[in-house]
Amino acid sequence: MDVTIRMEGLGKFLTALYGEETDLGRMFDDLGFEPAQCQLLNERLPAIAAQFIEALRVKLNSGDKDLWFRLLSRTFGLDGEPPMTLQEAAPVLGISEEYASQAYRDALQKCRYKKTQSELRKELHRIALAELVQEGSTPGKDEV
Repeated sequence: MDVTIRMEGLGKFLTALYGEETDLGRMFDDLGFEPAQCQLLNERLPAIAAQFIEALRVKLNSGDKDLWFRLLSRTFGLDGEPPMTLQEAAPVLGISEEYASQAYRDALQKCRYKKTQSELRKELHRIALAELVQEGSTPGKDEV
């Protein structure tokens, strides 16, 4: 697994999700963390990204929807492997190109729901707070 590919893929996924260039660092700012906290969080990005990607997997993995996560993971490189096109990912996942295309659209649509985006932001906030506590940087009462 290549951490650089994973981080680039996560940035591309977040950009596709929010419709503007986004990455975890910008999201920390948006979540209201102080500059010193953002710097500490940015030093821990690979660990935070892994936890956030796991939260995304759990969010998308309802019923038989594990395919949605695996498809997003392969097409964005969230698994740390070079991203694939839908045409390349379909046979690897054992599905038709048409089904891959529909599943990809459905997965992104679910991620674009305001409720899903809100839940993912809350999960990122929780992950970031836990990382700050672990690093000894206790967040203020208003940040919890």
